[in-house]
Amino acid sequence: MEDLETLSIQQLNTSSKTITLKWQKVSENVPPIWEASVCDNVNCNTSLVDSGTMNPLNPADYALLLLHITPHINYGKAIVRYAVWDITNPAL
Repeated sequence: MEDLETLSIQQLNTSSKTITLKWQKVSENVPPIWEASVCDNVNCNTSLVDSGTMNPLNPADYALLLLHITPHINYGKAIVRYAVWDITNPAL
């Protein structure tokens, strides 16, 4: 109950070029009394902000979008969705 949950979206740069990843919140359903925040490889935010751009990612390196969710002693269910894409190739 009091535990912090960390959930991550990891992306490996499989190309031979440096890429820059962008991300955007698709949906959020978190009980209002829970703490929820998001971090990427640039910033940690104190809430589930709508979007961001990560630092450039070298070939064979990983980037991540990390969610921190703490329900404290409150029961409930949270569903959070983010999309992550390469700025120069959004369809990939």
